[in-house]
Parts: sequence; structure tokens; C-alpha cells
Amino acid sequence: MEDVIRYAKSYPLRRKLSKLSAKENRDGLKEERDMFREEWASAINGGDGERARMLRSQYPGACLFDAGKLMPEVRGIINNFNVEPVPIYTTDTEKGAYSPFFDAVVLPKKIDSITEGCNCESCRVANGVDDDRKWARVVFHELSHATGHWSRLARITMAGVRSSGAAMPGSHDLTLSYKLEEVIAEWSAMKVMEHVGLMDTSSRIYMSKYAEGYLRMVPKAFLFTDHLRADADAAADYIIKGGVT
Repeated sequence: MEDVIRYAKSYPLRRKLSKLSAKENRDGLKEERDMFREEWASAINGGDGERARMLRSQYPGACLFDAGKLMPEVRGIINNFNVEPVPIYTTDTEKGAYSPFFDAVVLPKKIDSITEGCNCESCRVANGVDDDRKWARVVFHELSHATGHWSRLARITMAGVRSSGAAMPGSHDLTLSYKLEEVIAEWSAMKVMEHVGLMDTSSRIYMSKYAEGYLRMVPKAFLFTDHLRADADAAADYIIKGGVT
């Protein structure tokens, strides 16, 4: 508990350290990311190396995502994300994800796999029955994670850890960071949903519950709330403004 309290109190300083460290190590980090992206491309293109085979087993059926199926509002946001652009892939996996290793967003091929729970009215309301809005929620959530990469906002909950997994100055316990990052990404996604006019009651219920669920896992969560709000606002603004900060 004392570690959590110290982390909360030092959050502003850690934020500065993370940005500074990312700036100072930019060339090395870029080289490392590019290497990971080459491995990813090799895996998708049928490379037969051990690493390529491992990646194909981890991300089966991976290919570039066709954003044409998305609503114009969502495509506009993706097209606007043009400063340090993040590639978007689709795979046979069941959930959306962001990989800081490859600095890439991965989406499931079937949006139905994002829905959890039964088909009763309460679950349908909680998960949202509008497929277009489901896609928007997932895309905006994963792009929000991507804003935290060292090449963008260098957020301590995401970019405080190098793509190789080695801790950088400003990083902290990954379990706590993961919970905080999930809250930031969902709050950011909510702001983007509002901005493009796609927020509805079912989406607000689902997204609020998602963020609250992770926040309840954080001891002394009230100590982090203001910091998380500020980081979520910064992430959403980055997405909305196309990386102009």
C-alpha cells in the first residue's frame, strides 16, 4: 500500500521522467521498434523463421485491417492519426489489443467476439447492440493505448516500459500500470466517442462500467483520479487533433 501511495504522489514527476527518457533514447527505441515491425511483417508474409512462426501462432490469420467497413466518423479518426502513424491489423483472436512491441493495433475479425455475456436485454444494453459503435469503442480504446507509446505521449503507464520489456526511468509495477492504463484508454475513448457524435446510452453504460471495474482494482484509487483524467484528456486530444499537441 505504501508503494502505491508513493507512486501516486510521484506521478507528475514520473510523467516528466518518462517523457525525458523517451526523448533521450529516441534513436535506440526507434531502431528497436523497427526491428520488431520487420519481424511482424515477415510473419504476416509467410516467413519461416522461428520468430515468424511464433508470431503467427500468437496472432493467427493476421492481415492489414480494412477500415472501409467502419463508419466515416471512425475512418476519419484513423486517417487523422498521421503523426507517428500506427498500423492496424486484424486477426482471428477474440479481443482487440495494442502491442507496444510492434506499436500496432490488433482487432478481432468478428465484432461479435467483443460482446460478452448472454443475449438478455441487460447484457445487450451493457455491451451495446450497435455493431458500428462497438467497432468505434474498440478502435478508439486501442488507439488511446497507442498514444502512450514513447514516440507519442510517452505515458508512464504505457511508454514507461520499453518495447523489449526492460524498465525505463519513470516505470513502475506493471500490474498497477496496466490497470491504470486501461482506465486512461477507456476514458479517452469515451471522449473521442463524444467528439465524433457516436456516444449513446448503451455505449456510455458499457464504457463507464469497464473503466470503473479496473479502477476498483487499484488501492487508494482516488489518489490517481486527477492524474488519470489528465492523461485520458491528453490521449483523446492527441487522437482528435491528429497528433498535434
